Formats: sequence, C-alpha cells, structure tokens
Amino acid sequence: MSEQIKWTAEAEVKLKDIPFFVRPFARKKIENYAQENSIFLITFEVYEQAKKLFNKNYNCLLYTSPSPRDRQKS
Repeated sequence: MSEQIKWTAEAEVKLKDIPFFVRPFARKKIENYAQENSIFLITFEVYEQAKKLFNKNYNCLLYTSPSPRDRQKS
C-alpha cells in the first residue's frame, strides 16, 4: 500500500489561487507528479515544480483567440 500524500499549509494556500472549477484537476495532477517522483509531502517548492512542468506540457492551451461572442457588445 502506498503512503498517503500530504500537503503543507503553504501549498494548500497556493492551490486555492487556482480557480475552483479547475482545482480538483490541478490537485490530482500535482499529486500524480509527487507520486511519480516518490514525494509524499507537497510543499510550495513541489507545487511550483509541478506547475512549471504542467505549464510546459500544456503551453498550447494557455492562448485561445476570442470567440465572436466575446467580441460582441452587450
């Protein structure tokens, strides 16, 4: 049985900076990163490492052009 991953208070605060609707996905990705690297305590530093890796792998998703609906005046 694998050891349970724990989060420091500082890392939990950083996680709350992520929009609520993405937070569960981000938490899972960070925990997967930790598990793959035999890390059992997610610190601010581990959070940042995972974030860098995630941003590098999904950089193409960070830019989307505005849809026509976004250009319409209300």
